[in-house]
Amino acid sequence: VNWHLGPRARRYMSRRRFAEVTRSLDGARGGRALDVGCGWGYNLFLLRDLGFEPFGIDIVQNDFPAARRIAAANGIGLHLAGADVSRLPFRSGSFAAVTSVETLEHVFREDRGDAFDEIARVLAAGGRLSLSTPNYDSLVERGKRCIARIPVLKRFFPPMCYPADSVSRADYHPYSYHDPLTRAEIE
Repeated sequence: VNWHLGPRARRYMSRRRFAEVTRSLDGARGGRALDVGCGWGYNLFLLRDLGFEPFGIDIVQNDFPAARRIAAANGIGLHLAGADVSRLPFRSGSFAAVTSVETLEHVFREDRGDAFDEIARVLAAGGRLSLSTPNYDSLVERGKRCIARIPVLKRFFPPMCYPADSVSRADYHPYSYHDPLTRAEIE
């Protein structure tokens, strides 16, 4: 979904999420930073501006060519890798910071423990994790769960709008699986 091409309000809210996640790393500047679910790399540029050497992973690499073109046009090198957050291809303790913006809700529920274990593994001692994910208890997310329970409503909303309880691994795409984490899961 090309949020950066949408209406002004949606573009603002999307950029704001990235800025808030990255801003929370203030004071942890420098070193390597990993952005999980990097897409076309917007957060990588913010991490670079904070003085980090940014690395991005995404399970779907469709946006990598755009990220590379944007980086090249600005004279910036990017480190991008196709990878699953529940099986990170990095050494233990190799990142000063890890960010994830609106990504973990797209990780299969049964893989989330492994995903958090992997994030903890690649974080250096004293490293920082900053993430955003939809508020499970919000009115919007409650509405999405309602839509999922009433099949006739599904015709009016794109699949990524509501929790996908019947997506198999064979049919998986991040935009077809949306299952926000509860506060307890994040903690």
